[in-house]
Amino acid sequence: MISLTSRTNGDQIRIIVSGHAGAGPHGYDLVCAAVSALTQSLEINAEQAETFDKAGLSEIDMPFCITNLVLYKSYLRSMQVLADQYPGNVVIGDIAEEWE
Repeated sequence: MISLTSRTNGDQIRIIVSGHAGAGPHGYDLVCAAVSALTQSLEINAEQAETFDKAGLSEIDMPFCITNLVLYKSYLRSMQVLADQYPGNVVIGDIAEEWE
């Protein structure tokens, strides 16, 4: 199961994605590939993002700005669609948004 959690405030956006979807054989798991593609796109396009990636774990820290906020909201919406379509493979965990 892939789990997504995030924390935001007026200064920083932090996203943690962990686990494996388990929806297919290693290298052929389309759910895992979709989550990876969305997460990598966010990492690549976010402004001044600091990232940490290893097998089964991605952490993204990015400063709060309009560009990053738009990317973040789009990412959350896309991940929610995946979680709705594949509830046994993707779960949206704690999303704490505090805007100062």
